[in-house]
Amino acid sequence: MSLDGVTLSLNAFAEAAVWLLEARCPLSDEGCDWTGPLGAKGANVQAHHEKCDFRVLTCPFCSEDTTPSEMESHLEECQESLSSKTLSC
Repeated sequence: MSLDGVTLSLNAFAEAAVWLLEARCPLSDEGCDWTGPLGAKGANVQAHHEKCDFRVLTCPFCSEDTTPSEMESHLEECQESLSSKTLSC
């Protein structure tokens, strides 16, 4: 085996070891308790973040930020507020 092959094997081993490191959700300070292996290029963290209940969603009507668990009730209130206003154009 060449020295280049050994270096590549060590790099692959190190990379795989990093993928197995335990990571926590970037939103842990907001209350998310998810932890899991980092994954290749942070893929597991990214996949979790896309569905995390603590991520911020923006209301399409008023641009207010809210969480997924609060979005449904926010949309109902927001739509009621918008429908009660009369346009003066």
